[in-house]
Amino acid sequence: MEENADIFFAAIVDLNLPDAPNGEAVELTSEYKIPSIVFTGQLSEGLREDIFSKGVSDYVLKTGQYNIDYVVDAIHRFECNRNIKVLVVDDSITARRQMKRLLLTQCYQVIEAESGLAALGALEDNPDVSITITDCHMDGMDGFELTKTIRQTRTKESMAIIGVSSQGGSSISAQFIKHGADDFIVKPFIQEEFTCRINKNAETLDHFAHLKALNNQKNFLMGMAAHDIRNPLGIIDRIVKRAISSNPTPERMEEYLKMVELSCGGLLELLTDILEISRLEGKEIVMEKELSPIERIINERIEMIKLRSAEKNIAIITDFKDSNVLPIDHKRVAQVVDNFMSNALKFSPQGSTVTVKTEARKDTVIISVCDQGPGVNEDEQTLLFDAFSQLSARPTGGESSTGLGLAICKSIIESHGGTIGYERLENEGSRFHFSLPITDIQ
Repeated sequence: MEENADIFFAAIVDLNLPDAPNGEAVELTSEYKIPSIVFTGQLSEGLREDIFSKGVSDYVLKTGQYNIDYVVDAIHRFECNRNIKVLVVDDSITARRQMKRLLLTQCYQVIEAESGLAALGALEDNPDVSITITDCHMDGMDGFELTKTIRQTRTKESMAIIGVSSQGGSSISAQFIKHGADDFIVKPFIQEEFTCRINKNAETLDHFAHLKALNNQKNFLMGMAAHDIRNPLGIIDRIVKRAISSNPTPERMEEYLKMVELSCGGLLELLTDILEISRLEGKEIVMEKELSPIERIINERIEMIKLRSAEKNIAIITDFKDSNVLPIDHKRVAQVVDNFMSNALKFSPQGSTVTVKTEARKDTVIISVCDQGPGVNEDEQTLLFDAFSQLSARPTGGESSTGLGLAICKSIIESHGGTIGYERLENEGSRFHFSLPITDIQ
């Protein structure tokens, strides 16, 4: 802690340790201002007040699985809160400081304002504020008017507004809600109620943002799919109209039919891939794992593409360190190897080399496919495993692509508990790789 306190953003601390039986560890993390969750087997009301006086963020009793999940969720909330700005509006400096102190225990960024007008100025200077906490009774613009004014430009999906007051009880609460607030807290409040309510509102905003992102992604994917479907359909339409209007010879009609067949094949491939990625991401496909030698799968897939590699005079070299038997879905992993090998051939120049490697590292086996193609631009690498990604690199032999293959591979490997990635090689070329865990079949 003395040397590295700044690298920790949160701590989970037991109250009773062999060399710190009276909560000394809590005092230590608090001293270094690290947001801390006390995880303890027993807690009295007096002890609860004592640990909160030390500035801890929360406490959890060791009573079951749910409590462990609560700790995990709380740490995740801390991580998310670090990017959330909260505006505290109150004409009492004491009240502002109390709320700011509690918000800091939850890792929020806090901005203060002493009046409604000052709050509007703060929002203008900080348009990324996500939560506003406002007192009711303030000189000039009160909390109701402030709430109504904010709602003219900020929706519930982009900002949560929480009213606070020590007067009026339920009638004040109703008025705040009717003016556009999301929640209300009565002063004086205990720390747990205040932080839980703020965190719940933050979670709601997260859900809104997630739904918006999903909707944008859906619209993007639908647009890309429609574009990719339109092209082969347009070709088929033109060919059929030409065949009908031109009274072609039998030889010409055969050419037309082959063109239609080719376009239909590309269209079916696209639709198959769309259904595949949808089922994989929806967890509708169960991986049927059995112990299989990964090197044998790779050799089988290489044998299947030898004719294609010969057409471009591309040599395929294998570099297997050991024989690795893994609990995997043979068919699905073979699909990933096929995709990696197919892409390597598509983007490699004539007369180049593709190298396939396996390497065991502790509890993981790394499978790599390296080619000598142009590689992927740095600014496009984050898009590689997204559905329908359109990158600037083009196949060297005019081959087609649906843009879904790597997204499918990502879902398959992650369903196995592995990882997938890419790196551009220094001497030009690409290395696509994925890992598979060496574990027993569950």
